[in-house]
Amino acid sequence: MAANAEWPLNRLLPLQFDPDQCRQSLDAFAALLATTQELDERAQVLPFFRRHPHLAAALGSYNVNLASPDRLAYELSLLGKFTADLVIGDATTQNFVFVEFEDGKATSVFRQRGRRTPHWSERFEQGYSQIIDWLQLLDNQRRTPEFEELFGAGSISIAALLVVGRQAALDPAEISLLRWRREKVVIDSKHVLCFTYDELLDDLRRRITVRSW
Repeated sequence: MAANAEWPLNRLLPLQFDPDQCRQSLDAFAALLATTQELDERAQVLPFFRRHPHLAAALGSYNVNLASPDRLAYELSLLGKFTADLVIGDATTQNFVFVEFEDGKATSVFRQRGRRTPHWSERFEQGYSQIIDWLQLLDNQRRTPEFEELFGAGSISIAALLVVGRQAALDPAEISLLRWRREKVVIDSKHVLCFTYDELLDDLRRRITVRSW
């Protein structure tokens, strides 16, 4: 695929992961975050990740059993019921990561700033609930012909990731609450990993440094 070309939509396609292209794309992601205070999901986030498929594939590292990110899809229809913003897979081990992107704005994680008790925003709860719906659907549809046609297997191992908000918009108590939810809340034996865009950048930098693909 040509540089900066957008990956096709709604197709789980083979990818030969290139760590060097991933690192270059990570620099572009850092530049985007440094120069853009608020991110719109549709106008900025999704087009950026479609132009940088090797960076998108690196999100596969959030499934510890995903050895090689060799399958990638954007806006993938999940059995005609829902649409996943991004799906990364390993065709050999049948491990996958499903990603939901939301806006990266000041009120994307918490609303009514300045209150003693933070209130989760509608945007955050919408994205979180969307992932729960995906997990419930995929669990119910395992071993059906439609499931096997989509993923190439009757059962897959799933990790889920929600990316939302900006770190600078959160105070220390809100950051602590977001981390607690990421680390402690379990859905069907799975953590829904919740990161701001800035946390995702920092975490991917560490992962790409230490991980051998």
